[in-house]
Amino acid sequence: AVAVAAVVALTFACGDGAPPPPPPGVAPEPASTAQDAGAAPVEAPPDAGPLRDMARAGALYLVMPDRFRNGDTTNDRAGGADCYDPASPYRYHGGDLEGLRQSIPYLEELGVSTVWSTPWYKQVPGRIGSTGSCGYHGYWADLVDPDDEAFEPKLGDEARGKALVASLHEAGMRLLLDLVVNHAGRNARIVSQRPAWFHDPARCSSMGSTDLYCPLSGLPDFAQEVPEVSAYLVESTRRWVERFGVDGIRMDTAKHVPLPFFEGTWIPAMRKEKAGLFLLAEVYEEGAASIYEPYLRAGFDSVFDFGLRRVLVNALAKAGSLDAVAAREAQTATLLTPEQRNLRVTFLDNHDVPRFLAEARAGTPGAELEARYVLALALLCTLPGIPQVYMGDELGMIGAPPDHRRDMPAWAFTAEGRENAAGTPGYVPRPAHVFSVVQRLAALR
Repeated sequence: AVAVAAVVALTFACGDGAPPPPPPGVAPEPASTAQDAGAAPVEAPPDAGPLRDMARAGALYLVMPDRFRNGDTTNDRAGGADCYDPASPYRYHGGDLEGLRQSIPYLEELGVSTVWSTPWYKQVPGRIGSTGSCGYHGYWADLVDPDDEAFEPKLGDEARGKALVASLHEAGMRLLLDLVVNHAGRNARIVSQRPAWFHDPARCSSMGSTDLYCPLSGLPDFAQEVPEVSAYLVESTRRWVERFGVDGIRMDTAKHVPLPFFEGTWIPAMRKEKAGLFLLAEVYEEGAASIYEPYLRAGFDSVFDFGLRRVLVNALAKAGSLDAVAAREAQTATLLTPEQRNLRVTFLDNHDVPRFLAEARAGTPGAELEARYVLALALLCTLPGIPQVYMGDELGMIGAPPDHRRDMPAWAFTAEGRENAAGTPGYVPRPAHVFSVVQRLAALR
């Protein structure tokens, strides 16, 4: 607890750019340094490359374009109006890639170095299931063979995607694009066109692990062991990299895909396509860090550390013990190499879990919620790893599913709007203060 408090105190002392005063009873640092004496500054080697850049950059920012900002209202009903309903948490709300492009100054102000966007695939049409959900999130691709490379029209088109990437690069930022090889969308064209390319739900459990061979949430499960399927998936994902010049791939549902496909086929193809492409695997497991090691050995550069998120939630959102955080980090240090630990992606929440603040004990006062959240942000940005911020985190947004995917508020994008939003329900008492904390932590990092 003392260490955490010291980190936060240092953060706030550094807010004006001046060096922080020493804590009581601690002598100040001498004015001279090794560099003053003529020693060379400590820098990354010239050939460190994109991976080292990712590790030492500011923050990775997760954005779901449909819920972020509407930059082009003419595409709100593109491809059919039955899925456009801003009042429903399960349908499209109008956000698009043009809105994201227009928000680059906001991301620069915050200190974002890399944007992770959910997928841009054309989604299966119509409403699905008891909630009447549509593919606003991007994970229900309406694939076809041969691949038509279709873009979700409600997000824009290929030209908008290329303009976004170009604008991000011009601003010195990177784009990490979400891609999927585990499944297609329900009723995707390819399912009826190539039924032999998917695992049979009636027989899949006899093949081995149900995680690998059975449908996830009823989504048609690709049979990557079939050569034609493997070739199709590799070429499809390769073309996303080639067409848009993305800097990395966030591989969705990696734990549900056989590792030999990644290690022997997909990862070598991606390396051949673009040197330095950052490959990040979603392995949704909260156990020991050893769970992630096979994916790193297979060739992924990074994984999300769901286990660290869990102990941060328990310690700070739920008022548990920080000993669990220390024990987790000690364990990680023994199971992963220093580079692997520095390249893992750490986070407090994302689009698949309740927001960190929604996990707090019921009845926790708003001021205490905010204080605990600031402590968690300080740990997130100072522990080894690449800190990931989910849109709205920088405002102290609160929400459990489906509210964890609600729209970014219009007031978020100006300093005056954030100041005037103090006391807004669904956020910590002072959104502007949390924004400044994230901003200063990103700068310190």
